[in-house]
Amino acid sequence: PVKAGELPPSAVKYNSSTNTYYALISAPNLTQQQAASLALSYTYKGRTGTIAQPMSANTDQWLKDTYGNSGLHRTWIGGFRLAEGTRWKWMNGGEIAFFPWAWSEPNNLGTSNPSTGIYYYAYPGKTVGWADVNRDSKSANLSVLVQLLPR
Repeated sequence: PVKAGELPPSAVKYNSSTNTYYALISAPNLTQQQAASLALSYTYKGRTGTIAQPMSANTDQWLKDTYGNSGLHRTWIGGFRLAEGTRWKWMNGGEIAFFPWAWSEPNNLGTSNPSTGIYYYAYPGKTVGWADVNRDSKSANLSVLVQLLPR
């Protein structure tokens, strides 16, 4: 895994349409909150990392095109809801406006805890999309998608 601190150029991808860098960091067995805290420990060219929040269909598609099904599979992003029936939000507080769910999602799997997070998931033979999972689950994820926003 890439160590916390300044990311090497080889670890980042640049989305020119949003002026945002991304890094896919291997970080298995973290809760969503732990993944979000880890994302804050990365920097690149003076930008501080945060857990990725793909707020548009164009950004979501760029991430899928850039990292592919296998790259994004089981990767935490910063979407969540605090209880069943409440609105989905981004960790920055904004409401989520679109939902590119994976096949058969959301399915509330493993969500006996009402706090549910979003991560990328790729069902066999299907395109990667969003899936819901208990935010406190440590076995669900393999990585965290770090977003490095413009200053």
